[in-house]
Amino acid sequence: MAGCAPAGLGGAPLVWPKAARLGETVAMSIDSNHVPLFGAIVEKYDLSDDNVTVEIRQGTTPLATVTPRAVLDGLSAPTSLKNAAAAGPFLTIVVFDLPASLPVSLPATTTVRLLVDTVSTGLDGTLEILGSGGSPAQFTSDSEPAGLSPRPMLRLQGRKAGPGVDGFDPAWEIGAIEFRLEYPSAAVSEPDAFPGAEASRAVAMTSSGDPPGTARVLVTDPRGFTLPSTPGYPDGDRVGEGPLLDIAFTKAPSEGFEAADFTIRDLKVFDRDGALLTPLYAPGTDTTAYFTRIARKNQPE
Repeated sequence: MAGCAPAGLGGAPLVWPKAARLGETVAMSIDSNHVPLFGAIVEKYDLSDDNVTVEIRQGTTPLATVTPRAVLDGLSAPTSLKNAAAAGPFLTIVVFDLPASLPVSLPATTTVRLLVDTVSTGLDGTLEILGSGGSPAQFTSDSEPAGLSPRPMLRLQGRKAGPGVDGFDPAWEIGAIEFRLEYPSAAVSEPDAFPGAEASRAVAMTSSGDPPGTARVLVTDPRGFTLPSTPGYPDGDRVGEGPLLDIAFTKAPSEGFEAADFTIRDLKVFDRDGALLTPLYAPGTDTTAYFTRIARKNQPE
């Protein structure tokens, strides 16, 4: 549906189709875990219909702000050429309908700008508006793009060890990761783990029968994987190309949550032979510092 078009040093979001009539449905790429060059600055990983809107502009003049029909992720096929060379690449896409009218003479060259929490990100795609008279795409109930939107989740990306700071060593060849997750049980339930990025070929499991608000999480890959250092993020050094683990939940009605509501305890990282790479922590030790926590689709509904 959409991709990244060459433009400047970091590329530019692609709008598809490149030209449309007012009222028609279009899509735009808005995030990826493999943005070239300046990806560390622009990659967000928390985008959903909770916080995304798009603005149609002509030059410096805003023409309209549009609420999307859906924000969804496109994942590379495990057998694809890209997946063989990169760590679990994905592309986040916004799908939206153009307004039926705009205060502009047609045809017109316009800009589609990503807004997050109503604030401009400066991430712009180009769209030619040919005229009026278009209509939104009609999807069946089985293919409606909103059904591809992300579930409420906590995303975990590894952090690099530093002087006096616990974290992942980029030289580690990891065979398994295990920890106990504490989560806000009044807001979310039924944790379900999905591996990503360098661990995308691993198996992830959550325990059952735990008291509400806690679950054991295990990620294992006998082939092993490493988490290369990716410096330059505004909130500190991370390791790996994007979220290592997504833990999706069922969210309670009218409840929201924040990344800080989750705690990771008793982390153990093993190599391919089962040798412990992390220190042997006392039971109950807070090991959250190993991860950057990112909340997604977390607003009350």
